Amino acid sequence: DDQKQEKTKAREEALQTYSAYAVEEGHAISDLNLLTHALRQKGPIKLWAGLQMMGIGKTLSVHPDMRYRSILRKWRISIWFSKLFWRRTRKSAP
Repeated sequence: DDQKQEKTKAREEALQTYSAYAVEEGHAISDLNLLTHALRQKGPIKLWAGLQMMGIGKTLSVHPDMRYRSILRKWRISIWFSKLFWRRTRKSAP
């Protein structure tokens, strides 16, 4: 019975750890997707966003096991600007 409880506790801890990791990575992926809003802009902003996306792609090709949170930290200024474009162009649901 003690062994069963220990296994259950170990599974619960593993699930909590994985869930915390998955949520953080999911938020990072969501934030990285904000760059697409900058790509919808005109002129130099679109060019800048394209260059940022290429940089992220290159980072991932060189370091395919890199966490999205790490990429987000590296490109945080780009994401911050992209959030501005997203806020400016989003529309509320009726």
